[in-house]
Amino acid sequence: MKRFFGSIFGKLFIWLLISGLVGLGVYEYWYYEQPKFHDVTMELGEDLPDISAFLTEHAKPDRVNMVTAKEAIDLGLVGTQDIVFAQGRKEETVKLTIEDTTAPKVVFKDVYAITGDEILPENFIESMEDLSPITVEFSEPFSGGEGYSNVVAHLTVKDSYGNETRGEANVYYVWMYKKYTLELGTMLTKEDILIDPLKDADLVDQLKLDEINASPVGTYTIVSTDGDQTCECVVTVEDTTPPELEVKNAKIYVGDTIAKRDFVVSVKDISGEVETNLLTTPDNSKAGKQKIQVEAKDRYGNATVKEATLEVITDTVAPKFSGLGELKVEKHSSPNYSSGVTCKDDRDGQVEFTFDPSKVDTSKAGTYYVIYTAQDKAGNKASSKRKVTVNHDKEDTDALVKQIASGLSKDPEKIRDYVRTNVKYNTNYGGSDPIWYGFKNKYGNCYVHAKCFKALLDEKGISCQIIHTTDKTHYWLIVKINGQWKHMDATPSRLHGKYSIMNDEQRLSTLSGRDWDHDKWPACN
Repeated sequence: MKRFFGSIFGKLFIWLLISGLVGLGVYEYWYYEQPKFHDVTMELGEDLPDISAFLTEHAKPDRVNMVTAKEAIDLGLVGTQDIVFAQGRKEETVKLTIEDTTAPKVVFKDVYAITGDEILPENFIESMEDLSPITVEFSEPFSGGEGYSNVVAHLTVKDSYGNETRGEANVYYVWMYKKYTLELGTMLTKEDILIDPLKDADLVDQLKLDEINASPVGTYTIVSTDGDQTCECVVTVEDTTPPELEVKNAKIYVGDTIAKRDFVVSVKDISGEVETNLLTTPDNSKAGKQKIQVEAKDRYGNATVKEATLEVITDTVAPKFSGLGELKVEKHSSPNYSSGVTCKDDRDGQVEFTFDPSKVDTSKAGTYYVIYTAQDKAGNKASSKRKVTVNHDKEDTDALVKQIASGLSKDPEKIRDYVRTNVKYNTNYGGSDPIWYGFKNKYGNCYVHAKCFKALLDEKGISCQIIHTTDKTHYWLIVKINGQWKHMDATPSRLHGKYSIMNDEQRLSTLSGRDWDHDKWPACN
């Protein structure tokens, strides 16, 4: 190794190594001293350029950042501002210059005037826009005009930085405006088209105005003459007013269809021709609420858009029966179980129904139930039970009396006591069959008690008659016992039960002054 470094080749290697290291250091120093950022000029009103706009070819973008806060830079100020950037630990200050080289944006307009009017430069400006203060002046001297001549005005609009926009406009010395735009449905008047309506009203024919007011959208010309001078005003009738639209919310079931008419309450337009459309396609495939945009557009393209809500719901409500009140039928009849019965669904309307009368036995008096069922298109089921009463007949009443009597002795008092105990008192007369009513419902008034008592005595072969007071306010029996007639009362009452078996005198003492027709019934001793 020593031999190598001592040789001429070794010395040459060492010299090259040292030279390279020195050169590398020199390069690093040179690169460090190179500017990484440069000045930037921008137009007033523009956004602050991206940081890359400030970088030189010597910058490393991934290592640079802006030291100056963006909020500290006034983009509305024409002039030069300092901005500090950094790459690594080295900071540099550059200049941001904001200048205004943009001329004002101006829309000029013609002026209609009467001879002698003062015309200012500002009168010719429809609109103007600039980021700095603006002045308006005549580019050439302007002295106005005489008679009904037309004069051209030359104008200059200049901002505070010297940028300017030049233009020309006309001054029309007339008594009527050159043009007027009228909205369809509004009335054109002389004040609309005359510059001085009070002075020149007689120069315009009102019939011509009336004709335009009755006309559709279009362009119409009004000609006015004063001596040897003629003025024309072109009236443009246009429709820029959208239709009046009133909408409403709607509700449907999943799967149902809906049309635009289901959302529209009313629509009207001065043109008389309006088309309505749904800008949103309704989705009827799933339940929920959705916003639907409804558009009304007239023949001239004016449109009104309003929003309505469509609620899509799932049908979970079963149909409902009506007409299922108690059905009373006679024995051995063939009842019409569907008469008067309906089943209605809030979605499907009237739906078919079925019924099962298999539990009803019309050969036997009693209470039964019929089951009615129905199902709507969504599969919701309804079921209701109806009470069916098979009315009894005389055969049933006789059988009931026979059944009760079979368990009783032939003692009239015990039979009376049975009625008193098993048939409580109320004011009901028992309808068409007091005996059935009394024994089945276990209630009834004095007439029911008398009828039930007599039925049992008749079954036992004991002679008896129903008797009542002359005012028919109370009923009881006279019963033949051991060959003599006696009063017996089955009505449960402390007063009527004072005597078990009564003669006429005892009976009168319990009737509180009431009496019976003694000639109609036999005497009781």
